[in-house]
Amino acid sequence: ATGLAVSAQDDFGRQLMNAHMANSNGSLLVIDVNNLGVTNYFKGGYKTGDTYLSQVAEKIAAIVGDKGTVYRPGGDEFAIVFNSTNRAETKALAQQINNAVLNDMPTNVFAAERARLEENFNIVSNAKSVFDLPAAFMAARKDEELKVIADQGFDNFKKVFIVRERAALNEMDSLRPSVSIGTVMMNGKTPQQAYSLADTQAAQVK
Repeated sequence: ATGLAVSAQDDFGRQLMNAHMANSNGSLLVIDVNNLGVTNYFKGGYKTGDTYLSQVAEKIAAIVGDKGTVYRPGGDEFAIVFNSTNRAETKALAQQINNAVLNDMPTNVFAAERARLEENFNIVSNAKSVFDLPAAFMAARKDEELKVIADQGFDNFKKVFIVRERAALNEMDSLRPSVSIGTVMMNGKTPQQAYSLADTQAAQVK
């Protein structure tokens, strides 16, 4: 679904995006997808991150429609060459994208990961011994966790696991899909100038 954006990650794609900017009298929006790195540590790893990116790309593409072209110049970045020369319209587009990602994602990968963490938390909290732990749960344990159970006993494993998972759950509660957006009017700027300005602004918003 990131195919909804024109790839600008290779030389040809970057040249295509730069040529479009050079011939545009409109505006440029640079969008940084927040918390992408966190998703790589979710159960699905990079696949979860790809799902998250795809969901963001779908939102952006649906909102932009034929009013501009969406490019993907980097792993967690999208850029929109927007046809409007109106600064207020550009700001409104940025706000619309921001609100859609915050409030209207089709599938919240963060919520799905939190549910998984909570399930594991409850499994261990309710277990009285290692024999109460489901086979699937044990199969998913890392070697160091299994070593703790073997060397230090289930009670110590349970204590450490609950503290760790409670902290992870608290962190998940503060995470939401979001983006940081920088906007700039082309106004005769070179592609490099425009992109640098918008990219810097997006980074400052984070």
